Parts: sequence; C-alpha cells; structure tokens
Amino acid sequence: MSGKNQKLMVPLFLFLFTSLSFSQHQITLKPTIGGYIYNSENSLKIMENEDYVLNYGLEVSYENKDLLGYDIQLDYSYIYSGFDNYLEWVRTGESDPTPIGFSYSDISLTLNNFDISLKSELNENFSYGFGPSFSFVNRTYTYDFEDFVDFVDRLASFAVGINASIDFKYPLNESEQYLFIFSSVKYRYLFGLLYDKGLRDLSDYDQHFITGNFSVGLGYNF
Repeated sequence: MSGKNQKLMVPLFLFLFTSLSFSQHQITLKPTIGGYIYNSENSLKIMENEDYVLNYGLEVSYENKDLLGYDIQLDYSYIYSGFDNYLEWVRTGESDPTPIGFSYSDISLTLNNFDISLKSELNENFSYGFGPSFSFVNRTYTYDFEDFVDFVDRLASFAVGINASIDFKYPLNESEQYLFIFSSVKYRYLFGLLYDKGLRDLSDYDQHFITGNFSVGLGYNF
C-alpha cells in the first residue's frame, strides 16, 4: 500500500509544480530536527525501555505567491527516528543457562510527509502558514539473528492531518532573483487512516503523531 500510494502522490506534486503560473516563486532545501510532542507508538509494550523523542531529516519546499490569488507552499519532508540494538536476545544451551550467543533488534520509525500550506506574510521577513498534511509512515523492527538471515517486520500506513508553521526569510542580495537564508518552526498532527496490516490484528491499534520541527537552510527566489 505505502509504495503504490507514494508513487501516486509524487506525480501529483509534480503536476501542481509544473502547472503553476510562474511568477514570484521560490524553492528551499533545509535539514530539519525536532521531536515528538506525542507519539502513540510509545504506548506499545515493546517501547517500555525508551520512547521515540527526537527525529531528524530533510525538507524541500516550493512556494508560489500567486496561485489563483493565493500564496501556496508545497513541502516534502523525510524524518527518521530509531534505536540500534534496542533489544538484546540471549541464546543459551538446552540445559545450561550460560549464554552462548547474542542477537539484537533494531527499531525505527520514518515519516514521508507532504504538506500543503496557505501562507500569509507578517512583514518582509516573517510569514506563517497552515494547511493539510499527508504522510506515508513505516514502523520497522529488524531482528539480527546470529548465523541466520535477518528478519524484518514492517508496518506501513497512510496518515492525514494538519500543519502550521512560522517562517523566517533573509535575502542575501537585493536583485530580482536572489538567494536567501530560510528557517522555519513547524508543528504537525497526523493520525493513521489506512494500514497495510497483512495478517496482523489491528482492531485496537491507532497511530497518532504530534511533531514539532525546526529547520534552517538556503532558498532561491526566481
């Protein structure tokens, strides 16, 4: 489910990009770091040792300041959280408790986010925006067994929600086409809508995420 829907979402964003009236637009690329204000995965029993708190990744944005009279921004971001060797498995003999081998499990959570924001300027440097969000989520457990092929358990889901951001822009020159420094604080709420459950029983399972992220990078106005 996740890969097929994600392939459909990317052409949609490319279509929006290429069909825009090209006047007063800008692109930005920026690394992002943040945290989970709320993460429903932390309530699972497997997460009793440590919670998902921090995340990091990369965001690319396109803004058109006059799309049918509105200032619209499209964002794609990839954010990741994970723990290596989160669980340790001890192998013993049939009748002797002395350890004869160790295996480990890694866990991770990745979000591929697509945000659409209606932007408004506060002044020449500051602006704010809000709008809908869509995300392809992958929760992955990797079991690294000694002398065995690794086993990967992945739950893919599709989440929807809303986002809000406050942005800062500082031009590096005063020409019509210019580079600028861009930073943003963005909050996002997502809830799981569709799950690639396979043989899993997900009758009592829901995903909810509230993230806060800070990003800073470079942009180009053209």
